[in-house]
Amino acid sequence: MLNHDFQQLLGRNPIRLYAAQCSHMSGTKTEDEIIKHFETDLLATAPGQCLHYGIKHTCTKSKKIKVPSQLLTFLWMLRYCIHNKESLDNMKRFLAPDTFKIPESMRESPILTVFFFQEYILSSVETIVHDVIGDKKEFLSQQQWKHYISPNDRNLFPKIQEFIYYSTASEFIKIMLHYKGEPKFKVYNEHTQKLEDKLTKSMNSDSSQKERCLVRKSKNLYELFFSSVPILILLQQCDHWKLILNNFKTQNQHRAQNCFGPYTTIENFTLSLPIQNENGNWEAISFLDFFDKILHGKNILSLIIKQIENPSSSEEESEEESKEENEEDEKHEQNKRIDDDFLQDENGKEEINDKSDTEETTVVHVKSEKKENNLQLVT
Repeated sequence: MLNHDFQQLLGRNPIRLYAAQCSHMSGTKTEDEIIKHFETDLLATAPGQCLHYGIKHTCTKSKKIKVPSQLLTFLWMLRYCIHNKESLDNMKRFLAPDTFKIPESMRESPILTVFFFQEYILSSVETIVHDVIGDKKEFLSQQQWKHYISPNDRNLFPKIQEFIYYSTASEFIKIMLHYKGEPKFKVYNEHTQKLEDKLTKSMNSDSSQKERCLVRKSKNLYELFFSSVPILILLQQCDHWKLILNNFKTQNQHRAQNCFGPYTTIENFTLSLPIQNENGNWEAISFLDFFDKILHGKNILSLIIKQIENPSSSEEESEEESKEENEEDEKHEQNKRIDDDFLQDENGKEEINDKSDTEETTVVHVKSEKKENNLQLVT
């Protein structure tokens, strides 16, 4: 599948030309030579290799595919944003030239750039799946192993991780298709004012580009929300893990090895966000509904505001954590790799029946997680 994707991308402009221009060889090699070099590296990519490490991609010591990050972002989009007919149609709409209105002062839509997709969609999804779901030290991961995977179907976990990539990326795309261009607050109150002041400050700050925390340097509501989701999940996993995993099938519903049971859809791998309703009870809602409540002035981002106003660690602490991560990279890479035999086995494929369009979704990628030690809110 990877071979098919990159051959399609590199065989056509404008991606072919853009990828060549992003290469460090662009001044010394011809376009054909550069593309040939990319194809050689991509053909040599091992099954299960992580496509992109998100915000940590440039600094990680884990094994990377030696092509430009921008090209890997396009390949990541093809792999994780399209998994059935509905997601394919959504992606076509997302990339259509008339879906998002271009501001008069700009040449292109700021939310249809490689930078936006890589920083705020790809990186957020990678953080959720890589650093929370995929880290056995995290409480949410422990609960998933305990309650959603029975002892005789341990091989299902890498598949679950893969499906969470699909579902989470699709949820982000659905939000943007629902609200189109830059969304506006529906209600103005003290809560929306705080968020608006924060976004305005970031827009007018020259130092925001140097800011390492995606939440603090976000300039619109999409960027703010997408970068907030991993933090919301991380900070609430201990108290509300059942709500976050509300859509998932428990282990008694899929006891057979390599099988999730009948009537399983991508919805059964879609994360939810916990929220306290007007009665004071906690409930699970979709990413789209959560985002809508932000627009309507609900006070549901207080945890994020605290992160913005009171960074949890100093710059020195962040640098020290980064050093510790790099020292542990190789060990975690070995521990997290899935055997190539399993990846090549037909049993490594899982079919999901999509009830919405009665179409079967065949997942052929079971991704080996390259985990970096210690999730950082400031990355």
